[in-house]
Amino acid sequence: PYAQSAPPPATSTIQPGKASVQGPASSSAQIAPPPHPAAPKKKTPPTVITPQQAKELFASVDQIMQFDSHDTGLLIKHPVKRQLTTRAEVQRHLESKLKNGKDAKRMLRSGIVLKKFGLLPQNFDLGPFMVKLLKEQVAGYYDSKTKTVYLLNWVAPDVQKPVLAHELMHALQDQHVNLQKWGNKSLDGISHNVTQ
Repeated sequence: PYAQSAPPPATSTIQPGKASVQGPASSSAQIAPPPHPAAPKKKTPPTVITPQQAKELFASVDQIMQFDSHDTGLLIKHPVKRQLTTRAEVQRHLESKLKNGKDAKRMLRSGIVLKKFGLLPQNFDLGPFMVKLLKEQVAGYYDSKTKTVYLLNWVAPDVQKPVLAHELMHALQDQHVNLQKWGNKSLDGISHNVTQ
């Protein structure tokens, strides 16, 4: 666990037909052949939090919700549902959101705009890229449709708690303004006059 100081570096001398290495413990030794290439590293299995860690993480939801309520002044109207989810379930959720309804339209519009400005190649499909990106970067989320905060079974609890503070803020807002209804507002009524 502690770093150790390295021995003094070896010096090499080359004489015709002979090579030797001089170091602190040897006066003359033959140079060893180069080591074989390192064996490929074995893939480590994905981390899955233990049942005890999951229990503690679930308990922290109420504590963090209390913190958010105190910080914003928004009262907690009811406890928030919580669920532990897997990477595969998160991917299915993201794919479903980006293929159906308003999220699919937003993604299509975003892709068109990015291509118009030359920020994406014309043949680039933004949807699958975003699913892959979000699947790797998401650390928890609140779903206003199911009124549930989703915790990830492959992310350490200490990493998820700061994310929970953010996601539970959405849950608290949802109890006061109904994010599902707010998010379904049509974009068609937005003014397109750039002078405003």
